[in-house]
Amino acid sequence: MPNEHQLQVSNALALAARTSYRRSATYVRACYMEQPGVYSSLCTTMKKQKLDSTLTMTSKCPFPGNVCAADTVVVDSGPIKSDLDLGLTTKEEDRLTIRRVSSAVPLRLDKYMTDWATPTPDLVPLGALPNEIYKVWYLGNSKVTGSNATFIFGNVSHFYNRQIYAIELVLP
Repeated sequence: MPNEHQLQVSNALALAARTSYRRSATYVRACYMEQPGVYSSLCTTMKKQKLDSTLTMTSKCPFPGNVCAADTVVVDSGPIKSDLDLGLTTKEEDRLTIRRVSSAVPLRLDKYMTDWATPTPDLVPLGALPNEIYKVWYLGNSKVTGSNATFIFGNVSHFYNRQIYAIELVLP
């Protein structure tokens, strides 16, 4: 049971979150709704009302073989400058430029899926139960578990291998 101080802190956080949400919702309605001619002095809070991005709906599949079920969708933010685009006051030489490129594509996962079977020894550390039967999707090698099982779906439970991919930062 929380004490009085913990309740007060929780209440203050909930109130702050609700106030922040209301201000954000008001800002979005006033500044980002697609209504020509409707502007507010509130909209000068952000440096730019909208950051442009590029959407490509027909990029080719980023994987080898016949894995993709459709074209890849790519969203590219382009360069976003911390001072000019986000309004963070800095010297020009201290400016940060960021860029986000995201892609999504439906995959033909049936090629990487097993039939229903009892778990192999490499799946037990991932949470597979010996008396349950599973379908396993093998999509990549894990440096942590030694298994390349990405998703395990059992007749009772399912598991994700949350550490299946290693992300490496490559600097120019």
